[in-house]
Amino acid sequence: ALYFGYDQTRSGVHTLRIDATTAIAERKFDWNTKIALQITAQELPVIASLFCGLIVNYFRTPSRNSQTEWRIPVLISHINFGSCLD
Repeated sequence: ALYFGYDQTRSGVHTLRIDATTAIAERKFDWNTKIALQITAQELPVIASLFCGLIVNYFRTPSRNSQTEWRIPVLISHINFGSCLD
């Protein structure tokens, strides 16, 4: 399951929030083990390209507390979006 919503960082930067989790039964999801991402406006084009398969790798220098580098590949590897170009 995916949840998309508006969010803000602690410093007030506006972000797109994506929460993703697995199903544990029909129409029941394990939100306690979700993967959560906050994506800034600057990151959004790159993330959209990753989801659509237009690019395959994305690396950036993480902030001190960021875990984005492992969360994005994990999230994408568990979701089949098909092709955005179809």
